[in-house]
Amino acid sequence: MGAKIDESKGGARRSWRLPLFLSLLALLFCAAATPSFASYLGHAGYVKALAISPDGQRVLSGGFDYSAILWDRETQEPMKRFDAHDGAVNAVAFTPDGTRILTADDAAIIRLWDIESGQELARFTGHEGKIAALTLAPDGEHFATAGWDRTVRSGLWSSPKPCWCWRVMRTTSTPSHSRPTAERW
Repeated sequence: MGAKIDESKGGARRSWRLPLFLSLLALLFCAAATPSFASYLGHAGYVKALAISPDGQRVLSGGFDYSAILWDRETQEPMKRFDAHDGAVNAVAFTPDGTRILTADDAAIIRLWDIESGQELARFTGHEGKIAALTLAPDGEHFATAGWDRTVRSGLWSSPKPCWCWRVMRTTSTPSHSRPTAERW
């Protein structure tokens, strides 16, 4: 049978402490080992694009509701909303210094925004279809986009006056394969 407990020395009262301690320890270990997920509720439609700021403190989302939202990662509250889009926001990116963002939408427009003021600083056009992807180079001045018009375009912007210098890669389809060709826009 089991070990006898000497109740005269408080053994019955201590018998539950070890299992409780081990259960709490296991619970804490599991909580620490399990990744935590956050819910950012604010878009009126599907979320299509995400980016995390270089300092890791903010999240930028783009959605079907024609908006981009800047979120505080810790509080999960919206900090600023960018609503001037003419189509669903498909791609978003932070500049390396974290002071500006780029958004790209279904209307084939790329916008450069100042985060602090919320002002649109520049607008770039040139795709003949929806923009599907956007990325920034580590220097923060060059960016590239991919569109439904089967092109990859790269541009250069720098302050105070952005310049849109396209370098286009267009995919042409043939029955056997697709081959990219370069051309100036």
